[in-house]
Amino acid sequence: MALFYLGWDLLALEERFKIWERGIERRILRDSQNPYDLPRNEFLNMFRDSPELAMDLTNEIRDQLQRERST
Repeated sequence: MALFYLGWDLLALEERFKIWERGIERRILRDSQNPYDLPRNEFLNMFRDSPELAMDLTNEIRDQLQRERST
C-alpha cells in the first residue's frame, strides 16, 4: 500500500514539475516563439481555442491588425 502511494506521489510530483516547467517556457514563448508550435493541449489551455480556429480568426482580421505607416 505504501509503495502504491509513493508511486502515485511521484507521478503527481512529475506532473507539477511539468506544469512549472511549461510556465517558464510560456514566458520565453511570449518573447520569441510561435504559439502555434505549442502542443495542442497546451495551446487549448493557454488560449481556450483550437490552433485552427485561432489561425482562421487571425487570417480574417489580419488586414485590420496591420498598422498604416504615416510618412
